[in-house]
Amino acid sequence: MPVVVDVEYCGPCGYQGIFEDLASIIESNIPNVAVHGNPEGRARSFEVKINDTLVFSRLISNAFPDPNEIAEIAAASCVGVTPTWATHMMS
Repeated sequence: MPVVVDVEYCGPCGYQGIFEDLASIIESNIPNVAVHGNPEGRARSFEVKINDTLVFSRLISNAFPDPNEIAEIAAASCVGVTPTWATHMMS
């Protein structure tokens, strides 16, 4: 099953590098995944959707997601598991 990861992030806030790291981890671990970034997101935003399901929000958590957990959620989505909310933050 194809997986689409959409990340809305605040480009002017300097979050592009965090997005690129996340995209790299996801793409290196999951075949047939599409990772899209939107750097025109709201101030302080880093919102992650997998197959149109919001799985992480910096606006809610005031932190960044653990990229490995996001990759695990995306990988599970490849086999039909409904995406779940990410609970781990970057340290």
